[in-house]
Amino acid sequence: MGSQGEFHWDDEKSDLLDQTRGFSLYAVAEAIFSNEYVAYQHRSYPEQSRAIGKVEGTLITLVYEFVEDDFGSFVKLITYWPASNLETTLYNQEMETR
Repeated sequence: MGSQGEFHWDDEKSDLLDQTRGFSLYAVAEAIFSNEYVAYQHRSYPEQSRAIGKVEGTLITLVYEFVEDDFGSFVKLITYWPASNLETTLYNQEMETR
């Protein structure tokens, strides 16, 4: 398992995403959480949160969980994908109101 600060992730999954989609999980999290983003929860996955933000000009949706264990709390990065049309609309609507 990889980690950087408060973020933790599965190295194999991150490497696969980097190879197939162009960014590691940490690179996506760092880019999204360093700028304006929209967070929401999908009703089918209430334990997970999603953040929509820009990574090198591309709108990306990042899936993550807040985890607490015996060692403390951290953010587990799960996966990401290019934002869907619905996610893009949500992001644009939220950005207009800020």
